[in-house]
Amino acid sequence: MQRIKEIVPKPIFINKFGESVDLRDVYQGGHAFLLASGPSTNHMDLRDLTKPGIFVMCMNNSFTAPRFSKEPFHLRPNAWCCVDPPDRFLLSMHRDAQVMKFYPRGFHGKVLWDAEKYVESQYKVGDCPNIIEFPRNNVFNKKEWLSQDSLNWGNHKDSSVISPKTGKKINGKRSVMLPSMKILVMLGFKHIYLVGCDFNMQPGKPYAFEQEKHPGGCKSNNNSYEGLNAYFDILRPMLESVGVKVYNTNPDSGLKSFDFLDYNEAIKQALEYYNVDPDKETTKQMYDDLKDKRNMGIKAKLKLGAMKGSGLTIKDLMKHLKKK
Repeated sequence: MQRIKEIVPKPIFINKFGESVDLRDVYQGGHAFLLASGPSTNHMDLRDLTKPGIFVMCMNNSFTAPRFSKEPFHLRPNAWCCVDPPDRFLLSMHRDAQVMKFYPRGFHGKVLWDAEKYVESQYKVGDCPNIIEFPRNNVFNKKEWLSQDSLNWGNHKDSSVISPKTGKKINGKRSVMLPSMKILVMLGFKHIYLVGCDFNMQPGKPYAFEQEKHPGGCKSNNNSYEGLNAYFDILRPMLESVGVKVYNTNPDSGLKSFDFLDYNEAIKQALEYYNVDPDKETTKQMYDDLKDKRNMGIKAKLKLGAMKGSGLTIKDLMKHLKKK
């Protein structure tokens, strides 16, 4: 399994104090969900995203999408990313130490907005915990996108990309989704599942959460999706060459660069990688010597084979054997 350190030779992240933070490969081989803001999530039960072993990264205000889903709840993602002014994103996420927040460099002095009191917050980005900054660029380089020591978020208006599918020249087009994807790759994830990446914005319901968008803004976003399809069509072979597989869990998505995978199957695959059921674990005898635990485990397996079909669990058997 190829490591990202072999591709990106030096750390590119820093903390809010300007100190280098090497996050390359810390989740080597893992599975991650990248949650976007599409209204398709309004009809989904997203509660499995809170299960142990599930890693979730959000973008912009997409972490609020589960509050408007089929079974509403508050999501605390593992990671989050933005490229726009920070006053557009809720204070609750910024103040949550659990969430690792990825910001472009130079944002630490920018003010946050308090949407509860609807006033300018007393906090700036740099006042918040777990802030990671990254250098970014706005010239898409299809040969060096993965290896360059900054995160690309698309092209500025004077640069263009040629769609490999249509041959069309597309100027500009930038998105938080590009650096978010590279961050996950930098962290070492090899399976990335896209959720809520609808790529079809309509004025009546532009987002999963409460936020209006005028028709002109929706048209602009839909035009950007054309560029993103081109970017990801180019990037897919590069990602797969280093063992990264990306799946889209929305069958009706306008993003056609990646294969479809049912959301429930994606959850299943991620949990299979985790390969632990916390509900079936027991802390009994965990502080015993390893040798004693091994002997107890052998006895439990033998007993389990002899009592197959009895309905007893490993916990029951361990309790029974301890008494003996």
